[in-house]
Amino acid sequence: MKRGLARFPVVQAMAAGALAPVAFAPFGWWFVAPLALGWFFALLPGSSARRRALLGFAFGVGLFGVGVSWVYISLHTFGDMPVPLAVACVAGFVAVLALYPALAAWAGGLFVAASTTTRLLVVIPALWVLFEFARNHLFTGFSWLQSGYSQVGTPMAALGTLVGIHGVSLATACLAGLVACALRGAGGHRLAWLVLLLVPYAAGFAVSRLEWTEPAGEPVAAAMVQGNVPLSTKWNASAANRVAQRYLELSRDAGEVDFILWPESPLPYFIDQMGPRFYDEVLALPAPLLAGFLERRPTGDRGFSYHNSAVLFAEPVHIYRKRHLVPFGEYTPLPWLFEPLVAFFDVPMSVLTPWVEPQTAMPIAGRMAGVTICYEDAFPGDVRRFAAESHFLVNITEDAWFGDSLASHQRLQMAQMRSIETARPMFRASNTGLATLIDHRGVVRAVSPRNTEFVLEGELQPRAGSTPYVRFGDWPVLAILALMLLVGGYASRRSAQSPAGR
Repeated sequence: MKRGLARFPVVQAMAAGALAPVAFAPFGWWFVAPLALGWFFALLPGSSARRRALLGFAFGVGLFGVGVSWVYISLHTFGDMPVPLAVACVAGFVAVLALYPALAAWAGGLFVAASTTTRLLVVIPALWVLFEFARNHLFTGFSWLQSGYSQVGTPMAALGTLVGIHGVSLATACLAGLVACALRGAGGHRLAWLVLLLVPYAAGFAVSRLEWTEPAGEPVAAAMVQGNVPLSTKWNASAANRVAQRYLELSRDAGEVDFILWPESPLPYFIDQMGPRFYDEVLALPAPLLAGFLERRPTGDRGFSYHNSAVLFAEPVHIYRKRHLVPFGEYTPLPWLFEPLVAFFDVPMSVLTPWVEPQTAMPIAGRMAGVTICYEDAFPGDVRRFAAESHFLVNITEDAWFGDSLASHQRLQMAQMRSIETARPMFRASNTGLATLIDHRGVVRAVSPRNTEFVLEGELQPRAGSTPYVRFGDWPVLAILALMLLVGGYASRRSAQSPAGR
């Protein structure tokens, strides 16, 4: 097997990376994640520092080149970016993301004196997750295709209630280390390595039997209105009144529900531009409405700040303003460099301001709801900050930018993990789908069809209490990663100082 690993290792690394996305939604072949990652890990021992970095970069190109190919759809199909420029932008984006696995692989060389088994089971998994953690936080973060998301739907996902997505990623990376040991025959115990693959799943099954939260009152029922409005129509002001009336008609047909949910900014108006007739019609709906709207607020210089907001039409009105904005889609980083490009392509909502002041959960149907907008539910910290004071979660989004690609399914998988981490059910509404009901264990109870006008109705049980992850966040995982690297460093130093290592 070692001889096979030595043949065309860079090609093998890229192939392993290109295979990995089938472990995630919508494919759901969860077992591929530790296999593909283990294949990549097995290529690293014995390689030079330069070769390790190249192998990591090749794996990243395969992983992100396939897994986030939907970025091209956003740029070209809906952003009207010319094909050559869209391809160049996607290639640059993939190359930047590939630097994270490249750096993780390169850093493994700092422990080169340790045994192959120690590196594969301890050092490389710890470095892999550490750089995934960095990717989740640096430069506003990009959390797609983190290893642990592949395990949603398996018993091991329940570990998220203890240690969050990064802890599940660490378990997945350790499984990959076992696979790598088996591929290389490390220690001569291939069968033992493969048997150990069952341990994290057994641990997850045991954790899933525990209830960290308890029911809080009666189930809450909601109607999620999916307007299925094309982006070309959505941002056309002349069609706004027709679209608004259609949303109102669909909402009036809702059954006996506690609240009605519209997606992220379904209308191209600022909330203050909506006339009194619209407010009267909203207040006459059979249940309170929570809807996304663009909002402008006066500033001291006679200008405005613009916000992506969620408005609950009740007495009194409650507003949640988005904190975690999408780079280039909602704001322009390094405006001196990129602002002319964004202006040229006339990207809607590209001048928004993040809300920085503290916000609390929103009262809905006699309970407290943790509200997030768009891809905020892809970041555990954005949801965790509301979880303890919330009884259920709400997310409104606009996935039409991704077309019929992998992105919407990947986003839903991340939302499922947020419910697992917090043990809170979630209502999600989207313009073109997938509107979803997710229970407190991360199980999808109902989902709307894609690209069709639809009203998804259903109820979820609110919960009270806190999981260990809500209480402690990512600190336990970071402590485990530090301990693993200390163990790897000690093993490497001891091996280097031994007579055999000199």
